[in-house]
Amino acid sequence: MTLPFGPIQPIPEPSAGGSLLAPWAVPVERIRTEPGGVDKFKEPLPGAEVRTALPPALFSLEGTEALQAAGVSATGAEPTIYWPNQQPDVQVGDELVVDGDRWTVHERPNKTPLGLVVIVRGVKTTRRAP
Repeated sequence: MTLPFGPIQPIPEPSAGGSLLAPWAVPVERIRTEPGGVDKFKEPLPGAEVRTALPPALFSLEGTEALQAAGVSATGAEPTIYWPNQQPDVQVGDELVVDGDRWTVHERPNKTPLGLVVIVRGVKTTRRAP
């Protein structure tokens, strides 16, 4: 269809790797510990760490404050990772390396029709001092 100002252009899909959000996207790597069996006292043993590259994501150190009631918002905002239009496999207890820092998944990831939202807590930095 042609309009007075030209043809209609398709709107690009907003994803972290797409053209609209790519400048803010950061690489993400998931570290998941495999089960390692049990010891002689039937206690679980840690297994090997398996590293998997995940799609680029948007990262906010402060997350967002949710409105709890009229005039009342959440008191604390936590670091949050967003995957627009994507649902990568992330579980509570996974560790994510985001832009050089290692974070642990703190709460169950929130899967929405708009993508995946993951709240994390800091573990340690993997960057070298300058």
